[in-house]
Amino acid sequence: MRSNGNVLCLLLAGVVACAATGSQEPRPPAGSSFMVTPLSTAAQQPQSAARVLISATDTQGQIINAYRDVTCGNTEVFVAKTTAEVAAIVTGLAGSGQTIRAVSHRLPHSPSSFFCASLNGTGAPQATIVLDMKQVLAPLNPTTGLITVGASMDLYTLANIYEAGNRTLVSLSWPFHDALTVGGVFSVGGHGSSLLTGGLLIDQVKCVKFVNASGAVLTACRSDPIFRGLAGGMGMLGIVTEFTMETQPNSKTEVQVQTFYNDRNITNIINALRADKTVDSLFVFWRADVRLLGAVVGRTKPYTTPVKPAGGAFPPVPDGGITGPFQVLTVGLSVDNYTDVATALTLHNGPGGLTAKFPGSAATVNQKMADLAEATTFPVWAAYVTKNLEPRRLDPAKPNPEAKAPCVGRTNLLSMSYPCSLTPDNPLVPNYVCFYAPSPKAGVPSLTFSDVEVALPDDGKSLEAAIADYRRLVALDLADSVKDAPGVKPMIPLGSGVLVRWSKKSDTVLGLNGKSDVVWIGMENFELLITPETPYPNRNYFITTIMEQRLVCKYKALLHMGKNHDRAFLNPRCVYRRNIRDQLREFGKLQREADPQRTFEPPLFRRIKTAATPKYYDGCEPAKDCYCTQDSHCAKGWSCKASLAFPAYKACYPPAGF
Repeated sequence: MRSNGNVLCLLLAGVVACAATGSQEPRPPAGSSFMVTPLSTAAQQPQSAARVLISATDTQGQIINAYRDVTCGNTEVFVAKTTAEVAAIVTGLAGSGQTIRAVSHRLPHSPSSFFCASLNGTGAPQATIVLDMKQVLAPLNPTTGLITVGASMDLYTLANIYEAGNRTLVSLSWPFHDALTVGGVFSVGGHGSSLLTGGLLIDQVKCVKFVNASGAVLTACRSDPIFRGLAGGMGMLGIVTEFTMETQPNSKTEVQVQTFYNDRNITNIINALRADKTVDSLFVFWRADVRLLGAVVGRTKPYTTPVKPAGGAFPPVPDGGITGPFQVLTVGLSVDNYTDVATALTLHNGPGGLTAKFPGSAATVNQKMADLAEATTFPVWAAYVTKNLEPRRLDPAKPNPEAKAPCVGRTNLLSMSYPCSLTPDNPLVPNYVCFYAPSPKAGVPSLTFSDVEVALPDDGKSLEAAIADYRRLVALDLADSVKDAPGVKPMIPLGSGVLVRWSKKSDTVLGLNGKSDVVWIGMENFELLITPETPYPNRNYFITTIMEQRLVCKYKALLHMGKNHDRAFLNPRCVYRRNIRDQLREFGKLQREADPQRTFEPPLFRRIKTAATPKYYDGCEPAKDCYCTQDSHCAKGWSCKASLAFPAYKACYPPAGF
């Protein structure tokens, strides 16, 4: 389920845009030329537009997400390298009745189908434009600090351009996955871990250029009312192609890792860290099953501060900048680690998985899962685990061991992970692959990744109540899962556990922090692709399934548009459009002005507005296409049951003694 080799794309690359409030620019000349590859017959091709194959096997013009679990069908797929080419394509399609979507990457980084013009090729004719716009369009200006880049520019490249120009971003404000694109992050309001005002990428964009539904090229800046609809607007007002970004004087960032082996006082720990006015970035990992809590604390420092590498298990990185927290393991695994994780999941998820032995070890698979859980809960802490992903505790004799020696690195480079690859031939970090890459070894199942995230008001009470609810799930539902296996410790799904971050309010309509400061609650974990050979989901994924529903239904949480599966937006147990009623009303006004024909509106958004329900079929819950209502929606032999902690919600549970 994730991205491509040197690119870890985010969804929906700048498909945002439009309204008469922007300044009009000249129409592009007819007949812009670019390379084309024939696709198929399909509808009449617009003049000078390219219908292309995404790959030799995608004979119907399919777009498939990086997680390999969402397939979009298209009548036509186009590739554009310039704004003029995008305008020519849209002009040629104007009035055709086709839905048009645009992506800034060929493997959109999202488990939801917002990037799809049509899901699985159903419905009216549709077209997708793949933006191949990685270029710098106006170089970094040392006086103004402005730079203009194409929508497909990846964050890793941009951060290095900033470093070369002695400028930087708001410390740790961007997502640290290296190859997310500027267009993609802008379109979904993506965030990092900054606690500062202006701490999202959308806050650092000064102006955008975009193509509206008639093919006109327009410009909007932050002072234009339409800009609020473009930022975080999921590409439903047009196609944003160019971004003029603001930068700051260069800086360094100090990162301190604090580890707590007792989570009893999690709320007090978080409150104390946030009360420290020297802290300007923070994210917290929490695994309630092993009582492990960790905080990654960032403080901006003058650029003259000496670099202090964290050292640890991994070799120095090629640029010599920082060998600290944001490194290989943020997005990848060594081939050996990948094999261990895939093997452990295969055995743990299947019959007898609670007591089976791990190959070549005296430990049980469940014990191996506990070790992997502790290490991969904090994958950014490369200095604190061994190369074999075994935890290296700093001082386990203390109740709250803490990393006393923070590392210091260049803010630009510390903000980004190093590029992973779909194959082990990564030139930067050999023999490391993305953790969602197809299996690099024969006979080893393929991993993928589950990504759930919601936003709650940052009022203190909401997070505290959500933490209490999660504890209750662990105490009742998770504990019950091992009642037939005495002495076995129950494990939540392997991954980051619960990940908590915060963002200040931004000027956006659909962005999740458009109405208030928010706290982000994420649940991310490794998974196996569901295949005939690996037919079972993560053994205890019911924890995430129940908690996701609880957050949306009880707390009226807002769903991250680039992370959750469609089922979360279409749950009949709580109609999601009610959670975003005000945002839908304001955004609808912009749509009526900018795109009255809804040319850029994806099917999923229409389904949210009409309170449509997911499609139910045998096995739909393991595929994350539904929340179960009956046993047939689960894996074979599993049961659809009400949660012990929260009986209003159901999920698939393994059978007794499984």
